[in-house]
Amino acid sequence: MKLKYIIYTLAFLVLIASGLVLATGCGQGSDNSAANADRTAAATLYTCGMHPDVIQDGPGQCPICGMNLTPMDSGAGSSVPEGERRILYWVAPMDPTYVRDEPGQSPMGMDLVPVYEDEVMSGTGVTIDPAIIQSIGVRYANVVTGPVEKTIRAAAHVDYDEDNYVSLSTRTDGWIERLYVSSPGAEVREGDPLFDFYAPTLYSAQEEYLIARRMGDTRLANAAVERLRLLGVSDEMIEDIRVNGSRRALTITSPMDGIVVSMGSSGGGGMSGNSGSSGMSGMSGMGSMNNTSSGMSSGTGGDIREGDHVGSGTSVFSIANLSTVWVYAHVYEDELQFVSEGMPATLELDYLPGQTIEGFVDFIYPFLDRETRDIKIRLVFDNADGQLMPGMFGTVHIESRIEENGLLIPSEAVIYSGDSRVVFLALPAGRFAPQEVTLGVSANDGMVQVTGGLVSGQSIVTSAQFLLDSESRFREAINKMFADETEAPVHDVLAADADETETPVHDHPSADADDGDWVDLAPDDPNANFRCPMPGDRYYTSEDGECPVCGMFLEEHDPEAWAEEHDH
Repeated sequence: MKLKYIIYTLAFLVLIASGLVLATGCGQGSDNSAANADRTAAATLYTCGMHPDVIQDGPGQCPICGMNLTPMDSGAGSSVPEGERRILYWVAPMDPTYVRDEPGQSPMGMDLVPVYEDEVMSGTGVTIDPAIIQSIGVRYANVVTGPVEKTIRAAAHVDYDEDNYVSLSTRTDGWIERLYVSSPGAEVREGDPLFDFYAPTLYSAQEEYLIARRMGDTRLANAAVERLRLLGVSDEMIEDIRVNGSRRALTITSPMDGIVVSMGSSGGGGMSGNSGSSGMSGMSGMGSMNNTSSGMSSGTGGDIREGDHVGSGTSVFSIANLSTVWVYAHVYEDELQFVSEGMPATLELDYLPGQTIEGFVDFIYPFLDRETRDIKIRLVFDNADGQLMPGMFGTVHIESRIEENGLLIPSEAVIYSGDSRVVFLALPAGRFAPQEVTLGVSANDGMVQVTGGLVSGQSIVTSAQFLLDSESRFREAINKMFADETEAPVHDVLAADADETETPVHDHPSADADDGDWVDLAPDDPNANFRCPMPGDRYYTSEDGECPVCGMFLEEHDPEAWAEEHDH
C-alpha cells in the first residue's frame, strides 16, 4: 500500500480539519450522492465524513458505517479567470517580507512584483463553506496604521531628593548644651534654631579674632576670620561676633525648610549628605559627612541628648525638603531601549488605588544589576501636597512611543510556529491563505507591531486560525501527494490493516526494466538490490535513491538471503 504511512501521518490533521473539509454525515442518502456527482467525477481521493481516516482512490462505501464516500477536493480554492486576477500586494523579489500596497522599488533598488490572489491560494489556501465559518466562530480584524506605543511597568519605591538634603556635622569636638528639636520627623523652617553647641576651639577662635581687631592688626584679624570660617562659622555669625562679642555656645540654625530626617545618626536612603553651603545661619556649614548607610532612617528617635559630647565629624542633624522626591524603578534590560531621560511617567501607589501622580525620567544608571538583571532608573515627582513619603512602594508606568506610523494587528491573530510567525489572510468568498509575517514589539491594547509581510487595510483572522492552519497544512500535504508523479495507487487504509506483517505481493516483474525506471520488484527478484526501510510496506528496486512512497533513503537488500530465510 503505497501511501499508507503518509496517510497515517496525516490522519490526526484530518481529524482536526474534518469539520472544515467535510459537510457530510452518516445519514447521507441518495440525494446527496446525486448532488455531489460532479465533484466525484473530478476528485481523486474519497473519504468518509464520520471516519476521516478512511481514504481510498475511488468511490465506494465506508467499511465501518456503510455511508457513501465523498470526494476530497485537492484544490485550494476556486480558480479566478485570467482577466479578473486580483493583486493582493506588491513584494520585493529578493525579500518576501518587504510588502507594499502599491508598485515601487525595494530598498535594493529592484522593482516590486505583484502577488495575485490565486497565487496565494494555490497550495496552502483554504476554502470554507459560510455555514462552517459561522459554526466555528471565525472573527476578523484589519491591519491598521497608527502610533506604536508601549507602556513599561516597573516596581518602584520613593526616596529623598538628594538635591534637597543636607547633613549638619561638627568640625571640632564639643558638647550639646541645648536642643531645640526633640525628635526626628519635626518640621523646621530656614533659620529655626536646632541646638546650642559649645566647643573650646570655637571659643578661643572668637577671642583671637576680637583681640586682633582691638590691636588693629589687620593681617592677624583676617587670619582669625578665615579660621572661624574653616570651623564652619557663617559670615553672618562672624559679623554678630564683631558687634556683640564672643559667645560661649553658638546657636546652630536650619539651613532650609524641611523635616528632620535624623539626629545624631547617619543620613537616610543611602544618600551622600551635602555639606553646608555658604550663607547658612549659625554654624549650618559646620562640616559634612558623606553617609552611605543602607536603608532609610526610621525616624523613631534621636541619638543625641542635651549634654552629649560629640566628636569632630559627627553628623548631628540631617534635614530633607520633601517638596520633590526621587523615585527609583527597576527596568529589565530588554525594555531599556524604550526608555530615555525626560520621558513622562506616572506613579501609582498601593495605598492610593486609582490615583496617579505625574513625573518624568531624570536619570538612567549606566550599569546593570548582576543578580536581578535589571537597570535602575531615577524619576522625579512633585510632592507639594506631601502624599509621597520616602519608603513607599508603588508602580511606575512609562509611556514610550516607538513609531509614529506603524502597522498594528491583534496579537491573538499570530500563530507561532518555531521561528515562523504566521497570520491568515481573509479573502473573498470564504477563502483563507496563510501569510508569514515579521513582528516588531508588543504594543498597548493587545496589539503587536508588524514590520514585514502585511499592508494596511488587509483583513486577517483573529479566532479559529488554528483550525485553518491545520486544514492548510493538510491541503499542502495532499497537494504534494498529487504532485508526485509516481504510479503507485492509493489503497484503503483499513484494508491495509488486515495484514500489516505480510510482505506485499508484486504482480509485475521488472527483471527486464530499463535503467532509470522506478519499478516495484519482488523481494526475491535478482535485480532487487535495494529496498525501503519501512518494514510494513517494503518497496524493492534495482537502483539506489529515495523511496517514491515515503521519501526515505533506500537500504541495501540481498534477494538470495531473503529467499533462503523465507524458504526455511
